[in-house]
Amino acid sequence: MYQYAELVHWMRNQDTMKILPAQVDIDLTNVCNQDCYYCNSADFRAEKPVQKKYTEYIALLDKLAGWRAHTPRSYGTTHTITYPGGGEPTVLVSYERVIEHTLDLGFLTSITTNGSNLDMLLDNVSVDKLRKIAWIGIDIDAGTESL
Repeated sequence: MYQYAELVHWMRNQDTMKILPAQVDIDLTNVCNQDCYYCNSADFRAEKPVQKKYTEYIALLDKLAGWRAHTPRSYGTTHTITYPGGGEPTVLVSYERVIEHTLDLGFLTSITTNGSNLDMLLDNVSVDKLRKIAWIGIDIDAGTESL
């Protein structure tokens, strides 16, 4: 990993420069549309659901894209954004706009999903942009037989 080399350089030279993470994982929500028996966070999610507006994620992505400009004395750069779930990322209203914006900013983009709402992404983002997605992880152990 390139970031390891930068960390070694920083440790040897004792620079005051900041090391930027190569990857940022963003949970779009902790809400889920499934009830998987193996979920270890179902009780927490039911008790404290988090559902923000998609525009808050757009603003966050813009900050991440501009990070290097705001910290010119830094090593590395953030080049990968992953939406791993912590809930089901596709239940965020307009999640496809967040994914599209991530791609538009040039981030290597990936998402983990149960696949139940991928149609919003396929119907609203161009094929050329979709081809830039690094990977889509789909959990096939859904909480209901219909999926």
